[in-house]
Order: sequence, then structure tokens, then C-alpha cells
Amino acid sequence: MSTETSRGEQALRALRPVRVFHPMLLALTPLWGNYAYGENAGLLPISALARPAAVLLAMAVGLWIFFTVLRKDRHHGGLLASAVIVPLLVVWGALEEAIRSVIPLLSNMQRGTFYLLIVAVAIMLIGAIAYGKRGDRQALRHVLILGLVIFGISMVVATFLLAPVFGRRAAWLITGYCVATLLGVRAVWNYHGDYKVATRSLNWFATILLVLYACVLLVNGPRQPEVTAATLPIAQQSPVPKEELPDIYLIALDGYARSDMLRSAYAYNNMSFEQEMKGLGFRVAGRSIANYPQAVLSLTAMLNAKYLDELLKEPGDGDMPSMTSVFAHYHENSVFDTLRSVGYRIESFSPGLESLEPRRDDVVRLEPPRALGEFEMVLMDRTFASRMMQAVYYVRYKNPAYWRYAFRRDRIIYAFEEMGRLAKEQSDTPRLIFANLLIPEPPYLFTRDGGRAQPYGPGSLGGDRTFRGLESEYREAFLGQVYFTNQKLIETAKRIIEGSKRPALIIVVSGRGAPPALERQPGSADERFMNLLMVRFPEGADADVPQWRDSLSLVNVFRVVLNQIANAQLELLEDKTVLPPESKPSNTQPTTSLPAK
Repeated sequence: MSTETSRGEQALRALRPVRVFHPMLLALTPLWGNYAYGENAGLLPISALARPAAVLLAMAVGLWIFFTVLRKDRHHGGLLASAVIVPLLVVWGALEEAIRSVIPLLSNMQRGTFYLLIVAVAIMLIGAIAYGKRGDRQALRHVLILGLVIFGISMVVATFLLAPVFGRRAAWLITGYCVATLLGVRAVWNYHGDYKVATRSLNWFATILLVLYACVLLVNGPRQPEVTAATLPIAQQSPVPKEELPDIYLIALDGYARSDMLRSAYAYNNMSFEQEMKGLGFRVAGRSIANYPQAVLSLTAMLNAKYLDELLKEPGDGDMPSMTSVFAHYHENSVFDTLRSVGYRIESFSPGLESLEPRRDDVVRLEPPRALGEFEMVLMDRTFASRMMQAVYYVRYKNPAYWRYAFRRDRIIYAFEEMGRLAKEQSDTPRLIFANLLIPEPPYLFTRDGGRAQPYGPGSLGGDRTFRGLESEYREAFLGQVYFTNQKLIETAKRIIEGSKRPALIIVVSGRGAPPALERQPGSADERFMNLLMVRFPEGADADVPQWRDSLSLVNVFRVVLNQIANAQLELLEDKTVLPPESKPSNTQPTTSLPAK
């Protein structure tokens, strides 16, 4: 009786409909896994997952429908869709890690030795498969012929099509992986087992995989600290009417050095740029300093007008501040709230890095339409899409490494162009327009004339993300980007000054100084503190700014600005530099202070 009951239950279970959803869940695993990794969940809003999730789901559904139509069975179609999704999306990141690990081991191998190794591996694989067919002559002949044909086609594809784009060693690893993927899809195509049982098993597998990532997410975050920025204590002698307040344009660069640093480290004379900016009414702090060697730390101190060891002592931040806490204070900062309190509207350009994106609902976000973000680019970099994009950029620009940073280029150009247009807009409310532009710090995005630079040097495919090339090429690339940045700053400042409907206050800062040249790395620690700082007050060169000083540091910039434009009575802090331990960059305790130079 029990046997009959068991058979009856099995028959009923077989009649139950089995839904196909494993391709969709598997397509989401790289997205969910990347979000759960490290501190991403603490730094990135959940909304950053919406667009890539929609694209991945649409692709998975499209593959499922395509294979369902071909095989006339939705379960078999789902199996084929997953057979494509797993190697190209889920496991591709492991291939990229393998490429980065294997290529250095093969870097000293001669070309002839390398190809002999490839031939030996191919012979062993074909021989292993043929050995299993040794009792069937026809099957053995079929295996040998098919193996030789596949190897010949792979040789042509890897050597002549992929090697110029990805490099010889990476091309062969990618080709071998793609051949294995095609053979796997072919095996699933010829599968004639119980499709429903396989579908049910894959549904459970995909579900468990996502649940495991959810558990990782619970461990790693999100732990975004609750931060409430306090407005600066501006004791106004006589409040300035809102209609008289100037628009403030804050342009924050990364890795731009003072003129004396450029002259000593790069033999570059930047005086013509400074003179032209002075002619537009800018004051240049010739001995300015960034307070920290990391741009985000310096900018966070500037936007809160206080040093971080004091800022991060606030309740809820814990004993040892993490970068998550630093980013929270970057977004919820005292300067923005103080400006809001006197009537300002905050508008912020998107830099492309999710951790630096505008977060508050009352901040107007400015970005190019349909522009990709950093998280989406990282996700693409761990799927087959990364190699497809490299191929596209090689065909169009002969620059395969550039695709990873094209999203930054679009945002930088957009910000420079849009600031001039925004200045011409009539606004009843004063505005702070904030642009955090990640130049001229490497990797290199622009040539001297604004073209697409080689991010990692001439001939580099960017596989190891480090600069390849001579010392002279490194200097030329950096200074070319400095020159491009200078021209854009001059052009943008002119457009703002000439077109602004209300008085304009323009602040140009760099969150840290320039990187040392290659031959001087790691260089003197204080080089990273010698940054760019120039401000144009609404009255231009005729402005009387009693608190301005040549050695002004970033933490005091908005103390000077608020005192000047809003009649605030903020005391200036000591200008100093703070060097956290290299292993703990978010440890903002003043462990080592360097003198302001």
C-alpha cells in the first residue's frame, strides 16, 4: 500500500506545473554578489541595482524565449538559457581573475614556447576524449576530425582576431573558455533527460545561491551610519538678503598639484594658467595644502569646515571610523546645511562613483542622460560584456582599455559644458553648484587636445590596471591631462562670469596634490598635500577678503567664504596636514602632522 501511495504521489508531482525561473535568478547572482561584497552595501544605495537588474532580467527572459522557440519546450529552453548565462555572467569573473593571475606567470615565456604549450594542451584534451571512444572507430574518427577543426579555428580566432585586442595570452585563455562554453551548450542542446526534474533542481540551486548572497549581505551591510549634519554657528551681524547672495560654483579636482610641486616634480611651468585665472579675478593660494592625502577625506573636511578627528567623534560613529562613516559625512555635511539655512539650493554633478553620488532628495542631481555609473561598469567588468566593450573600443578608437573609464569622461565633459549653461539660467534662489571631477589623477582620460588617452600608457591593454610605459610617457600623459584641465577651467570660468544672471563665486580646489612621477614613487609623503586652491569672489580682483591667506587649507575654505558672503563670524582653524596610517586611511586621528608649507 505504501509503495502504491508513493507511486501515486510521484505521478501527481509529475503532473504539477513546473515554473521556469532559474535563468532569471542566475542572471541576478553577479549583481547581488557584487552588491554584497565588502562595503558596497554600506556605500551604495539599493537603488543602484534597479537599472542593471532590469537589463539582466530582460536578457535572461530574452534568452529563455529564444531557446524555447527553437526547441519548442519551455523547460529545455530554460536549461539552454542557463547554460549560456552561467559561463558568461556568473562564472566569467573567475575567468578574469584567472587571467590576471596566469598572465604574470607567462610574461617571460617566449612566443614559440607559449604556442608549443598551447599545442600540447590541445593534444592532451583531444587525446583524452578520443581515448574514451577507442572502441568505436567512426566515433573516434569524428572526435579527431572535430577536435582538429575546433583547434584550427581557435588558433585563427585567438591569434588574428582576439590577440590584438586582449593580448596574446589573454586571447588564448578567453578562446579556450568560449570553446568550453560552446561545447557545454551543445551538450545541453542534445540532452534528452527529464527536463522538468532538471528545471526543478536548477530552480532550487539558483534560489539557494541568492539566499546565500543575502546572508553575506546581512553580515557585510548595509551599515550606513545615521548622520545629521549640524549647521555651522554663523553669528550674523546683519543677514544678507537672499536676492543678494551669489551663486557658488565649487569645482573639486583630484590629483592636481600646486605650481611649485608641478615645477619641481614634473618640470612643468603652470604660471601661464595661473596668470590667466588671476586675470579673470581669481585669488590663488600659492602655499595651499590639502589636509589629508586622500581626496575624499580632504573634501569631507572642507564640506564640514572641521577636521575629521573632531567630526567623527560624534555619537553613533563608533570608536574607529570606517570609510562608510566618512562618506556619510561627505553627503550629510555642515556646509550644505548651512547654505540651505540661508536660502541656497544645492545642485550636484554626478561624478560616476556611486559612493560620491548625491544622496539627499533635496540635492538636484545633474548627469548626462542614460549615463552608466561605476557599479554598473564594475558589474560589466566581471561578465563577458567587458571583453565585448574592449573589442568595440579597439575597433572604433584602437584603445581597448578606455571603455572602463568612458563613463567618467562623459560626466566630466558634461559638467564643464553644463556649468556655463546653468549660469545663464534665471533663478530666484541662490545656488551652490558642486562638481567633483576625478581629474587629472590617473588613470588618464584625456589627451592634451581632449582626445581619448591611453589610461595605462602606450600599447597597454589595461589588464593589470597599472601604468605601462616609460617615465617620459607617464609624465607626458599626466601633463597632457593637466593642460586639458586648465583649458576647460579657463573656458568654464569665462562662461560663468560672462553669462551669470547673479553674482558668481567660483571655487576651484584639488582634494590632494599630484601623484609622484614613476621614478620617484612612493615619493615624499608631503607631496600629496600640495594642492590647487583658487577662489574668485563676486567682486573679482577688487574684493576685500581680510581672512584670505596664501597658506589657506581646505578645511578653512568655506569658513572664509561664509564670512565673506553671508557676514558670518566663523573663526579660522589651524592650517595643518594629517597623515593617517596607510593600512587605515579612515583613521583620522592626527597620528602624524606635517607642517604646512
